[in-house]
Amino acid sequence: MAVLIYPVAQLEAVAEAVQPIAGYEGVGPCLLGTPVESEDGRYAHAHPWSEAECDFLAARVSGISGAVVLEAMPADWVSRVSE
Repeated sequence: MAVLIYPVAQLEAVAEAVQPIAGYEGVGPCLLGTPVESEDGRYAHAHPWSEAECDFLAARVSGISGAVVLEAMPADWVSRVSE
């Protein structure tokens, strides 16, 4: 399982970064699905991506402030509860 985490404000940048790349050979694009939101304003997508997909995601979001690909949810993650 891998987790892509990024600030809510970076949603558009992340969505653009993981779109198909013309002429790209290999993995991509990666499907993200619906994110989970944290109380401190981050989104997370958890998915059983392959190692190659994780490498692709990490490379594509590396220039986006606050975006990371982790092996598990971070210890400080607290999901936002909808009322």
